Amino acid sequence: MTRTEYCPPGSVNTDMGDDSTYSHGTAVASLVAGGSMGLGISFANAINVKVCCDCLGQNISMSSSGVALAFMDITEDHEAIVRSAQEGFKGSIINLSFTGPHSLTIEAAIRKAKSSGITVVVPATNDPHLLTSQDFPCNLAETICVASCDFLYQFYDYSAYGDDIDIIAPGKTIKVAIASDNNAIHFLAGNSFASPIVTSVLSNFMGHEGLTNDPKTVRKRMLDNSIRNVITKLPPSTIVGRRRLVKTPNRLISIPTNRDHPRGPPYIGAPY
Repeated sequence: MTRTEYCPPGSVNTDMGDDSTYSHGTAVASLVAGGSMGLGISFANAINVKVCCDCLGQNISMSSSGVALAFMDITEDHEAIVRSAQEGFKGSIINLSFTGPHSLTIEAAIRKAKSSGITVVVPATNDPHLLTSQDFPCNLAETICVASCDFLYQFYDYSAYGDDIDIIAPGKTIKVAIASDNNAIHFLAGNSFASPIVTSVLSNFMGHEGLTNDPKTVRKRMLDNSIRNVITKLPPSTIVGRRRLVKTPNRLISIPTNRDHPRGPPYIGAPY
């Protein structure tokens, strides 16, 4: 089996298999590519880029340099495919379903990916006491930051909060695949599982329009098609710093109808 280049020296489980607690990587991939209970609509090719080895329980073995190297390799591949005008290629999204301490190395890699035309989707941290202005990489302008709600449209009570959140998606009691059994499912909760649902939706915009190199338009489609003011139990607005009012946006991801919708374009902004 192919081994990852992106884990820290001394890592044991460096093959590309999913050895994480709760099959975290497999769960995320199943939401990107397959969806959950009708939540996903993607026909995207999900490519595994393993940056976390020996990730069991609270033992998270990652390195900033490894994550940045993965970003750089993905960015180079994207740029090469765009230059070659590969038939059928519709664009790239990086779904980064983890958070961590601020890293200038990772920040630079994210900025480079965005400037090269890659949309970067990240979750807010699962910490209700954390303001997103302190939440990396959610607090970067180059990312789309995702918080979650349950199926009653109530804000996830373990989520960070703040105006860096761009969109909210289902993320509680989400049905996902697991690595240990091709026929089994599991139910998980957290912003890590809302993020790939957003990625799935964005891939639909990209696939329909061929937004190969246009993260700005991808973000605009997401916001224009979002459902406003349906989320309840949002954290209260907070005054921080010099009387700056911080409010969590009330925007729910909207899953576009399929392209055979009989009443015209399948979503707001679609050219046909």
